[in-house]
Amino acid sequence: MGEKNLKLITFLIFIFSIAGLSINMNHPELRGEEPLRIMVSYEMDYFNNFLKPTLFGEPYTHKPPLYNWFIILSSKIFGWNEATVRFLSVFFTAVTGLSITFFSYLLFRNFVLALLSGVIYLTFLDVIAYYGWIGEMDSIFTFFVFVLFILVFYGFYIKKDMLFYIAGIYTGFIFLFKGFNAFPFFALSYIAGVLFFRRIDLKHILNFAVSMFLSLIIPLVWFFSLGNFGNYFTDLSGEVVNRVENNFNLIKSIKHIVTYPILNFKQLLLSSLFILIGFLFYRKKMLKDTDRLIWFLVIIAGLNYIPYILLAGGSGMYTIHGRHIMPIFPLLAIVFGYFLYKLKEFKLFYVFVFSMLLLALIRIPYGTEVLYNLGKPSRKNIAVDMAKTTKYNKNVSCDKSCKNEKAVCFYYSVITNSITLSPNVNKNWDYIISCEYKKNFSVIKKYKGKFKTIYLYKKGEDQFSKSSPVVFQ
Repeated sequence: MGEKNLKLITFLIFIFSIAGLSINMNHPELRGEEPLRIMVSYEMDYFNNFLKPTLFGEPYTHKPPLYNWFIILSSKIFGWNEATVRFLSVFFTAVTGLSITFFSYLLFRNFVLALLSGVIYLTFLDVIAYYGWIGEMDSIFTFFVFVLFILVFYGFYIKKDMLFYIAGIYTGFIFLFKGFNAFPFFALSYIAGVLFFRRIDLKHILNFAVSMFLSLIIPLVWFFSLGNFGNYFTDLSGEVVNRVENNFNLIKSIKHIVTYPILNFKQLLLSSLFILIGFLFYRKKMLKDTDRLIWFLVIIAGLNYIPYILLAGGSGMYTIHGRHIMPIFPLLAIVFGYFLYKLKEFKLFYVFVFSMLLLALIRIPYGTEVLYNLGKPSRKNIAVDMAKTTKYNKNVSCDKSCKNEKAVCFYYSVITNSITLSPNVNKNWDYIISCEYKKNFSVIKKYKGKFKTIYLYKKGEDQFSKSSPVVFQ
């Protein structure tokens, strides 16, 4: 197969991948952490309070506000619905694929190789099947961390100290996505450059110190803008501390070290499988005359992987998941693309390319609403029925017992153009949405949610024993 045909096929893989991710962005109902992200953003926009994230009117202290700002911008185009959060993931997945292509081309001056690296990222199983579409911050965070890697890369490659200072300030900007998790990405990438280029000297130590100092500016400005920032600082730092403190379980740590790479291998399919096969049978061909800059990318990715393989993490929100290493996926895509492209004279390479094309094509029917919603209770329909039952009452609360069913509260807020606050914030509510049975409240209706039974209560005397509540499914 000639370069022209290969270029056409990789271009088609790119188009089909994005098309598959874009299908039905606004039809499958909110799932996973999507309701949390969009609710916090909705409250920010509703109250014009863009610095202090809140949930049900109470401080939400586990994430800074930058991702919510992007969601608010997206809402100006799509309104408040599922597409508001999912568009960001699809858009930044596409932008990351293009950025990988552009960066790879700058390194190797081979457009087919560059485009191959871009589509490898798009067809990583975790990206094309889930995180390239779902309305969570991992895809957008991956893009911004990749830009950080590029800044550090060129800081060492072209010997421009100013790029390190820019990278430091930029790290502070990335902090506003996920908090203190941003700092290791810069620190470990800088260490990778020092080791690779053997620049262990006073100048680079000072550059690192200045860059780290600059990285604190934006986070400090945000913290002090909050006034009383104690809870925010405690919870954000707690995510890091708890993952370290909970690591001192020998059996759990050994299990994590063994199982985590297997999970990562699955995340990186199909490319990880063909890389493995390639190194088993064509290792000499793949490693011959390797550009040394590839090894710099490998070291950056490797050092940034170490914390996630060594730290088993805690339970719940402190667990180390596969998605936490997504920021190194673009680097791995470039590395995989570089080595697999060397096999273009073998059938294995074309089996790989056509496998990616098939995966991209399969993603289109996979993205239909039927596959996502089959047999699942509709939280949106529950919210619609609640709104009709309350006659679109705007004075409705939502308590924390509905943590896993909070999408109902979001849908109710949008339908009634109101805000569902916690009963701790709105003590004079007329109705309350809860996932707990409250015997002293009047049950109007109850609904079968995905995880819990959802109750709609009205303030007043207990009427549960007087008449059976309506069950809506």
